[in-house]
Amino acid sequence: MNQEHGALSRLLQQWRVRRPEPAPDFASEVWSRIHQSSQQTPARVLPFFANFRAAVCWAVALAAFGGSAAAYAYDSLTRGDRMAAAHVRTLDPFQIVAAPHTVHRHP
Repeated sequence: MNQEHGALSRLLQQWRVRRPEPAPDFASEVWSRIHQSSQQTPARVLPFFANFRAAVCWAVALAAFGGSAAAYAYDSLTRGDRMAAAHVRTLDPFQIVAAPHTVHRHP
């Protein structure tokens, strides 16, 4: 065991770190790559959302369409109930007294 440690110790004492010489044009290549990347910025999102304004326009359009669709659906679902209530108000004398300005009387 001591012989193995002695051999390893001698090997580690002889071992030297060899550092490769840097390339002479390393800094200029780095800067040229930085300039190229700043000129050719790739889109990180879908192509039509590459521009922030386009994304905002899409969001506004989708919100307007979604709101209109929801309002139309709500109106369609409640139209029958509202029409029935309005019809009952025109016929029921108690409803006429409770809400006199909402009923159109025909002479």
